Amino acid sequence: MDIQNKKVFFLLSFGHCGIDWTHALLTSHEKILILPVFSFYRGWRDVISNKTNQLNIDSIVDSWKRYIDFQYSDKEGGRFFNSSDDNKLFYARFKSNLESFGLNRVNVFYAIHEAYAHVKNINIDDINVIVEHEHVCFHADWIFEDFLNPNVIFLLREPKAAIAGYYRGIERKCINMPDCYHHLISKSWAEWEKASKIFYTYGRTKGNRIHVIKYEDLVQDIVTSAKKIAFILEIEYSKILTIPTNTDGSLWRTDTCYISNSDPDVDRDVFFTKDRMKERWMGVLTQKDIISIEAVFSRIMRDFDYKRMSSISLKNKFMGFLYAIYPHRGHNRYSFYKVDRNEKQRIIDKADNVVLSYLLAFNPLIIMTFIQYILSFKDNILIVLGRVPRKYK
Repeated sequence: MDIQNKKVFFLLSFGHCGIDWTHALLTSHEKILILPVFSFYRGWRDVISNKTNQLNIDSIVDSWKRYIDFQYSDKEGGRFFNSSDDNKLFYARFKSNLESFGLNRVNVFYAIHEAYAHVKNINIDDINVIVEHEHVCFHADWIFEDFLNPNVIFLLREPKAAIAGYYRGIERKCINMPDCYHHLISKSWAEWEKASKIFYTYGRTKGNRIHVIKYEDLVQDIVTSAKKIAFILEIEYSKILTIPTNTDGSLWRTDTCYISNSDPDVDRDVFFTKDRMKERWMGVLTQKDIISIEAVFSRIMRDFDYKRMSSISLKNKFMGFLYAIYPHRGHNRYSFYKVDRNEKQRIIDKADNVVLSYLLAFNPLIIMTFIQYILSFKDNILIVLGRVPRKYK
């Protein structure tokens, strides 16, 4: 059967909701074609979207080759291919597919998936469904442009727990870098805002084609959740759907910000108990965090029966939005952080042109601090209003 006639499901997430785990559960099922953690639409944005007037087969192949080889060359258990011969065969097949399929976005999508299946000796006739892991929702509007009534599995989690996971990871990445804190915290909120917008915009018009899997159900009863996923995908349930594996067949390691890469893997039966999970995320959040998350994402909490920890009041709603737009520029998220010389140099290095760099170099730190706070407030106000600045996508 032609790959373009296969049913496609898109795996989406609100962020920090177990999408990598879910991907690992689907990897080994013989009726599913799923690539390594590969986000086609994010890739399209990065390699194609600004070159729409220059599209030809060679430029498309070269652009995707640079993107895939860079993004996926070093991922343990998630490499596209482990040999140069397979790599060459993939791009030759990809080019051949483009000649047959065409060059629009949907055709490129199918061309990549068929080329991967060809190299991996996967018979398309034996496949029931293609699952595409679109890691973040920033580019998900394109899915609804390209596919009529697309099938979507949305991963959802208690918002406080999910955002606490972000914060935990950010603390490990951004030590003594206030601008790093602001960028990643704002990006995490932007991801949740965009996912909410996608869900409520298209969920109403696409009916039951958008399926929600709650993270809490997945970790508490993986068998029942796996059976639900199998039913949604219209494939036969198999125990393999409860065993997370990498694309190379190795066992998948639990991906969590609460352990380091040098730590042994967790005992999932213990690590994912309700009490242990709540204890972890409560150790990250402050009362201000809780009020702001529950104010901004109150609709999600209400619609999916997540329990509030702050009362519903005009004061809490006002204060919650106020906390949400404050520039979170350090470990103590609601404290004031001045721009230091290192941050100033990073700002200068990122300037778009030589003249701007020169002007910024003469700005005193107090002026730089004022500018950074104004820009950070602006970013967060736009995000809370559901308008995501491009730099976070």
